[in-house]
Amino acid sequence: MHSIEHLFSSTREFLQQAMPLTVEVLKALAAPIVAYAALRVSRQQVRINESKLRLDMYDRRLKVYGAVKGMLNAFYTNGTLTQGDLDTYREQVVEVDFLFREEVQAYVRELDRNARQVIVENHRLDVSAGRSKNADVTTRNRLDTLHRWLIEQPSNAKRIFQPSLSPEGVTKRGWLSRIYAVVAATCWHVGSALQRIWTIR
Repeated sequence: MHSIEHLFSSTREFLQQAMPLTVEVLKALAAPIVAYAALRVSRQQVRINESKLRLDMYDRRLKVYGAVKGMLNAFYTNGTLTQGDLDTYREQVVEVDFLFREEVQAYVRELDRNARQVIVENHRLDVSAGRSKNADVTTRNRLDTLHRWLIEQPSNAKRIFQPSLSPEGVTKRGWLSRIYAVVAATCWHVGSALQRIWTIR
């Protein structure tokens, strides 16, 4: 009986002494497991965030292209452009400098400039009506040139915008920025998980 009690006592003492070491070993083993799990989660989060970014970029670019098409449709429908058409167009393309390469930016500005010139020439034509035939002819010639330019734009606009609206054209992160994002997210997850593990007593 005494030997059994002694055995139980020795076993209990051994477990009490071994428990802190066991906890430390488990904590050490937890670190690489947590790191691997955090890496997997971080990579998934980066891919999800990139998909959201591409979708958001596509929607914002499509809005600018829609503004261009709206301006051209207004011209085809009414045979001219108004200040209201130009104001609506400007409101919808305000982000163009942050979304597109220089070629698209230049095209959007060119359409703005020519649309504004159509409005100006129409005003001149109204003012000069019945005053000077020569001035009227000059104004009409300028309007004809602008109208011909606008008529050619649907195909030009599609050609210029298409690379930026294709799946390959939507901006993707470079490899370095993607690696940095994964590493940063992984470190955050690992740090948070290990902090919780190491606070276990």
